[in-house]
Amino acid sequence: MPAALPPEPTPAEYLEHRRSAHIAGTAPSLIAMLGPAFGSAALAAVGVFAFALLGGTLIGFLGADPNPFFTFALVAAILTFPGVLVFSAVATRRRLLDRRLRIDRFAASQGYAYAEGGTVRFPGIVFAQGGGRTVTEHVRSVAGREVEAGNYRYTTGNGKSETTHFWSYVAIRLDAPLPHMVLDATSNDTWGSSLPTAIGRAQRLELEGDFDRSFRLYVPDGYERDALYVFTPDLMALLIDHAAQDDLEIVDDWMLCYRQGTADLADRRWWAQLGALTSTVADRLADRGERYRDERVAENLRAAEAHFAGVDAPAPRIATGGRRLRTRLPLPTLLGGIGFVALAAWFWLSDMFGW
Repeated sequence: MPAALPPEPTPAEYLEHRRSAHIAGTAPSLIAMLGPAFGSAALAAVGVFAFALLGGTLIGFLGADPNPFFTFALVAAILTFPGVLVFSAVATRRRLLDRRLRIDRFAASQGYAYAEGGTVRFPGIVFAQGGGRTVTEHVRSVAGREVEAGNYRYTTGNGKSETTHFWSYVAIRLDAPLPHMVLDATSNDTWGSSLPTAIGRAQRLELEGDFDRSFRLYVPDGYERDALYVFTPDLMALLIDHAAQDDLEIVDDWMLCYRQGTADLADRRWWAQLGALTSTVADRLADRGERYRDERVAENLRAAEAHFAGVDAPAPRIATGGRRLRTRLPLPTLLGGIGFVALAAWFWLSDMFGW
């Protein structure tokens, strides 16, 4: 079980952390904070100007000279903008430093280290999308089972149609590879699956009970019995209890959990969810994976079989047919393509026949 999370830092600890960061030169630059603060300053300046302008207009309706109020509105807006800009920049830097202290404290108590940025090093379907793939921040285990969790983004489209997609993820290394399997959670569906890649429907394995209402399970053709060996009733119950809001992917020797949007790594609830995933779901899945062997690979021997054969047990492998699921175009993309072709055909025919 994960260790208990420490209490929130005290005001004195927050103050000392800020001082130390400034002395060490690790505090964010105030100039770098001006960008995020610009919107707040502009909004405040516009609000002051509009309020003073409204006052001048009302004075004008009462017969007084409104010009002094209009001048005051302009001067007030000009003075408000830099004042709010600097105040917001200082407040933003303070929030970032305080957030970093909470993350560092929570991470250290659970055996993790925090870092901004990071490299994309996982084989999952979310990590294969678009361009500009970037891990913005993450925590990684410093001992024991390899675990990494954090926030990730990528872009699709070009120019004005470019879209940035944000995901949070948890990646947990298992003890042995398993066939490629995807658990598509139904709780986060909008217009169908939230996953960016559609998986061939013929590969869906339907199960009974609450599990099938919580997840759509996809397995490679011919690996249905293997999936039933892995997903025992107790593991399915753990998944429903601790991962029903996440899409899960088992690929090679990784268990990957995805959720759209960004996660707050300074939130105690996020750490509680991470602890539940690593200490219950992942441990149980790893136990099943350690026992599993793909019988389609002749060289796959369990430890006991290798012992009786007088040989060292080779690293387990998955046959080619079980390593990756077949994917297809997502329905929105397919419909969009059909619509584009139909529209282009309509314009072409209209131009040709003068419709």
